[in-house]
Amino acid sequence: MNFAGLMSNDIVDSVEGVCVSLWFCGCVLRCHGCQNAEWWDPDSGEKVPNDEVVSRVLDALDANGISRNLSILGGEPFADYNVADCAYILSKVKEKRPGVKVYLWTGYTIEELLAKNTPDIKTVLGNVNILIDGPYKEELRDTSLLLRGSSNQRVIRLDEEDIDQYRQ
Repeated sequence: MNFAGLMSNDIVDSVEGVCVSLWFCGCVLRCHGCQNAEWWDPDSGEKVPNDEVVSRVLDALDANGISRNLSILGGEPFADYNVADCAYILSKVKEKRPGVKVYLWTGYTIEELLAKNTPDIKTVLGNVNILIDGPYKEELRDTSLLLRGSSNQRVIRLDEEDIDQYRQ
């Protein structure tokens, strides 16, 4: 996969303490005003084999005995060229650290993701606890919102809500 970065001690992209943040490269949505526009190119960032990414994430999750969450950002983790890598990485991380809480940001809505109905999307959603969905809309920018940049985006607790309510 190509990834833009891995931050071991992120306190911004989580609401429950310290997290490890992993940024995917590449985005076809290209929201106007995106804060990560430099990662729209899928060939940008560092090319790293998935197993090495898993190893780096696990090492970061375990560093210094501090309990951490995992945040997946982009670019766009659900882009066609990223979703299989994201599914693999999350499956392996959850297999080794089943208690880790996973946050994931996407410009797609959950309804759009469920309509695609692919095994990789199902795997990703099955390993995510909190999904922040919807495209960033600069005209709806609101810096007071928790975990969101614009008011159209939603925070969906996949570990608590019935996902079938979002099926079209």
